[in-house]
Amino acid sequence: IARAIVCLDNHATFVMSGGVIEGNEDTQSRGVLLQSYAGEIRFTMSGGTIKNCHAIGRNDGGSNGGGVSIVGDHPAVFAMFGGTIEDCSAVLGGGVYVSISADVNANKGDVFVMDGGRIQNCSSTDRGGAIFLGANTKAIMDNGLIESCSAVNGGGAVYIYIGAAFKMNNGTIQKTE
Repeated sequence: IARAIVCLDNHATFVMSGGVIEGNEDTQSRGVLLQSYAGEIRFTMSGGTIKNCHAIGRNDGGSNGGGVSIVGDHPAVFAMFGGTIEDCSAVLGGGVYVSISADVNANKGDVFVMDGGRIQNCSSTDRGGAIFLGANTKAIMDNGLIESCSAVNGGGAVYIYIGAAFKMNNGTIQKTE
């Protein structure tokens, strides 16, 4: 599952205020992977672009989260205050995929925070074109734009799985299917 252009492991922090993380459809690499199995990690995005990242047709079990994949059993947060995730695809969560253990998430708040920025033109061959929230995970959208995303089996913008929660206080979701 560790195949990604940027991979954060236990106790790591990454701040992105500009620049580009760009994938290649031929290499099937997701953009950013937060894999937290032994310590808290945090990715803060206030600018820049994650684009053209894909996780479809992989044979190593890593077909989820084209732009960003957040997995593990310890606290992890992807906080998006600006920037763009665009033209990314995956089986689940074309833009962002979240799957953190329920007991960790219940006590630590939101795993994906969107308070600005854009997720656009992302797609899923199953569920969650822009965002897929796995069982018992949480996300909040206070601002930003989700636009022109699609999923074959539901949740063109956001797919919320069993026990997951998505709170939208502000922002715009449009042109999704």
